[in-house]
Amino acid sequence: MIRLIDVKVIYIILGIAFLLRLASFGFGHPIEVFGDELSNVIIAFKILAAKSPLIPYEAGAFLPPLLSYILAPIFAGIGAVGMAFGIFQNATDFISFVILNREWFLTPARVISAIFGTTTVFFLYLLADKIFNRKVALLSAFLLAVNFLHVHNSQVGHVWTPLTFFMVATAYSSYRLSLMGEKKWYWLSAIFIGLGYAMGQVPIIFGVLFLLAHFYYVRKTGGRFFDKNFIKAAAAIFGLVIIFT
Repeated sequence: MIRLIDVKVIYIILGIAFLLRLASFGFGHPIEVFGDELSNVIIAFKILAAKSPLIPYEAGAFLPPLLSYILAPIFAGIGAVGMAFGIFQNATDFISFVILNREWFLTPARVISAIFGTTTVFFLYLLADKIFNRKVALLSAFLLAVNFLHVHNSQVGHVWTPLTFFMVATAYSSYRLSLMGEKKWYWLSAIFIGLGYAMGQVPIIFGVLFLLAHFYYVRKTGGRFFDKNFIKAAAAIFGLVIIFT
């Protein structure tokens, strides 16, 4: 049973985590101050300009595209709302604004990073609660919530914090898989690994953790290694890797 006091504490921790990560969402505007942070924004606009999810080679994309795919509809929505309320005369006016003020569009990327960072704190809480106990889980969540490096990375509209989220989420799902072997944990593990690869490739190494969790559960229960759940989850990972390669 989750005590009410524990629920309140984790909500407070998550609130602190989000506010800390959102604190610099407008830092440096209109100057780009965080390295290649702007690259995801530029690729998102090139996706919109091409009117296709396929990123042309000449776009110069050097990062996996998932963050840009998340940003593209947000930017399209900003343009649509701006035209609806007369802020922009038409699409051409919006494009001109983007060209002259592209750094301002770092804000949505930073907000997304802050959300991923805060969600990582919650998944770490869930993982520690299952492996250890509630007190350790709350302490772990609090320490990550105020960790300087994680807070800083979560304030930047780049892929590093989303990558951390996908790795922690994969660890949690794989651990639950090893205990219960339920279909949803196979699918969640596969989705987190696949989308993690789409965000920044690194989480693909957590496929090893997924294999070990499945192997542990099979050995514990005496089931078949190549069962239906494993085959479908492995196919999902493979499919997402192919799509985002």
